[in-house]
Amino acid sequence: MKKKVFAALCAGAMLCGMVSMPVSAWETKYTKGDVNMNGEIDLRDITELQKEYTYYSLCGMEHYLTEEQIERGDILPDTKTKMFVDRFGDNTHEITARISLVDVHLLLKYYTYAMVDPELREKDIVEWVKESNPQLGAKYEK
Repeated sequence: MKKKVFAALCAGAMLCGMVSMPVSAWETKYTKGDVNMNGEIDLRDITELQKEYTYYSLCGMEHYLTEEQIERGDILPDTKTKMFVDRFGDNTHEITARISLVDVHLLLKYYTYAMVDPELREKDIVEWVKESNPQLGAKYEK
């Protein structure tokens, strides 16, 4: 009797180990837009992107984000912006910023729409930009 109970428990444990957990695309699919690399696009990503834009582009400070995070936050390709920044009253110097207000705006807009329409969470942010704005979508084709 004990052997049968033990065998049943072992079979149950093995069956539980074989069951795969469903994984949401919202948590794992996106690379673009997931700036803080936690597996989902949320308000923290938007905040991080805004900080990068403010620190680097507006204030001329060092990058707030790492290179990988900047790559994830650079939603719209080929939007490198050359600008002159006055760094704390010192000399004005030229910088090339990869993160622009367009990137911040697109991420915020995508997040807001995804909150209203959960089906949008299944769509990649790049695909969403291509479909929702053909003019911006054409930048991906270059």
